[in-house]
Amino acid sequence: MKMIEIEVDEDVYAAIERNAVGLNKKANDVLRKLFNLAPDAREAITSKPPAIGKPLDSFLQSNEYLRISTADEKYLCLVGWLFKNYPKLKEGLDNYSPRTRILFSKSRKAIEDSAGGSIVIKPIPEVGFFAMVTLSNPDKRKVISKVLEMAGYDDLQIQRVLNTLPDSGVQRGKKLFDRF
Repeated sequence: MKMIEIEVDEDVYAAIERNAVGLNKKANDVLRKLFNLAPDAREAITSKPPAIGKPLDSFLQSNEYLRISTADEKYLCLVGWLFKNYPKLKEGLDNYSPRTRILFSKSRKAIEDSAGGSIVIKPIPEVGFFAMVTLSNPDKRKVISKVLEMAGYDDLQIQRVLNTLPDSGVQRGKKLFDRF
């Protein structure tokens, strides 16, 4: 397919780069996804990830994962497993910030400095990274979804993982007593 050069400002380019982080992602892939365009058929053949579902499925069924009951701990455990099994994710997710706050970093201070408020930061087990866990469970699912996508997982596998994350049932920002 013929490629055409375009000019974008630094903010737009930075946003494309943030979304291209991961394994074999190109700016063109990010834009195709953004505009709901089918992947380039030639690239799909050469960059299709190997059958990667079985190791993750085994992990999701392991005692290590099943014994965890909180969304925070499952979130950290999943990210840790992904970092150990996909080392290139560490590069792409160091100081990862989809908006203004840094969600993952080797530096606890980098996350604190980006937050500008009261947050909870926890270490990701066994990988030398920290994660901000002051996120709603739906937001944790969005982040996990993005990380799994960066690792090359398909929508079906991502959904299976997301279904393992518990929901606290807490609804933030809503009145507790609408009748009064």
